[in-house]
This record gives sequence, structure tokens and C-alpha cells, in this order.
Amino acid sequence: MPRSVPVSVRLPRDSFETARELASRTRRSLGSVVGELVEEAVRMRRFPGILFAGPPGDRRARVEGSGLDVWEVVAVWRSCGESVERTLEVLQHLTPRQVEAALRYYRAYPGEIEALIRENERPQEEWARLYPAVAVPAD
Repeated sequence: MPRSVPVSVRLPRDSFETARELASRTRRSLGSVVGELVEEAVRMRRFPGILFAGPPGDRRARVEGSGLDVWEVVAVWRSCGESVERTLEVLQHLTPRQVEAALRYYRAYPGEIEALIRENERPQEEWARLYPAVAVPAD
């Protein structure tokens, strides 16, 4: 099955202008921007309580009202032995519904969330090698 499918669609003028401006500002194609917007809308409909945040082209799934990305909730859940109850003890500002929303999204898109967790778990030495101008805090 192809990764994307060509489609012709009519957009309200305001939506078209906004998407075109975003494409221009981010130096991306209009198709790429519209595709990203549609994909986010579809995922938010499929997973109530999940929204997207971050710069264009680098948006991440976030748990609505929490200030946390899905990968952050999943990382805590793992460190709590995959216990929702223990996760809620650590992330006291979250509700059971928010944790469950994050886990449902993770189960649907494990590769996406795993990649973000791996990125966060890079050793300090690797970050220092990649970004030598950024100071690494002393232990």
C-alpha cells in the first residue's frame, strides 16, 4: 500500500490561505502541510484527549491539559513497572483518563513513541558530541 494517496479537495479560502502561508513560512510544500494537518485531525478524533504540539514538521502527541508529551507519560509508566496506579502517584496532576489516553495512543503508534523515548535517553556524551557548544552539566 502506498505511503500516501493523491487526493483533490476543496478547502475554505481561509483554511487554504492559512495552509499556504504556513507552507511558505516553513519552506514546505502545501501538500506536506495539508497532509500533516489532516493526519493530526484524524489522530485527535481517534484518540480523544490527545493533541499535537511543537514546531511545524516536528509535532508531537501531547496529553491534553497535562503539559506532557505522550512519550513522557509512557516513560514514567514504564519506570513505574507499567502500573497506571503508580504512574498516577508520580504524575499527581494527571487523571486516570489522561494516562489511559497516552497509553492508547502509544499502543497505536509504538514506533513513534519509542523513537522519542530513545532520543531522550541518549547519553550525555552523545549530546556533547552532537552539540559541542552546549555545556554539559557536571555530575
